[in-house]
Amino acid sequence: QDMGEDSEAPRRRMMEMAQKLSEAKLLELRHKRDLEIAREELEHFKRAREKGEQEIEQLQREVAQAEHKLASEEERWREKILEARELAAEDDRAGARAESPEDGRVPPPGGGRRQSRQGASLRRATKSTV
Repeated sequence: QDMGEDSEAPRRRMMEMAQKLSEAKLLELRHKRDLEIAREELEHFKRAREKGEQEIEQLQREVAQAEHKLASEEERWREKILEARELAAEDDRAGARAESPEDGRVPPPGGGRRQSRQGASLRRATKSTV
């Protein structure tokens, strides 16, 4: 019986070692798999970050274009406002001349200014339509 136990001990020890080796191999495979998954996730995040950066750059370009267009529109409207003010000033000067006639007559009630402005408005309309 001692002989049987003695012959079983190396065998049992061999089985334990084989089991430990198998567990170690399995653990190594799990770690390799986890490492591969981590690498794939890292690559995915890198691509996502690059895509996000590209989208940000594109949006920045679009914003710059929109700001440029807005500035151009503002300048155009500023010029139109200045032009309208100049025309209004011309109308006022023309109206002032019409209200103080050179022959010394007193202007009619309303000062004749309305007619003068209508004439200036008519001139402005024909200038812009021509």
